[in-house]
Amino acid sequence: MLSRKHRLDELQSSREEARGEAEEEMRQTSAALVKALLDEAAEHQVEALPAVAKREIGKVEAEAGELIAEALAVLTAPARAGLGALGRLVEPAAPGRRLASETDRRAPNKRKDT
Repeated sequence: MLSRKHRLDELQSSREEARGEAEEEMRQTSAALVKALLDEAAEHQVEALPAVAKREIGKVEAEAGELIAEALAVLTAPARAGLGALGRLVEPAAPGRRLASETDRRAPNKRKDT
């Protein structure tokens, strides 16, 4: 009976050792698989980087153009308002009348009678 128990203990020990080895091999295999997947994902990201950069640069350029146009509109608004106010202050001459400055500019020998 003692030898039978001893044999069962040896079988159980052997089985536990084989199980431990199998688990360790599985851990190593899964670690290698995870590493390979991470390396492949990193390689894919590196390959996709130029396309992503071009897309983002295009967006930024479009936004920059709009921003510059808006900034110019804001910066030139006071000048346009000033010109409009000046135009309202200086009323143009009636359609048939000439301003004195226009008459002075004509050469003395040119007449309108002809």
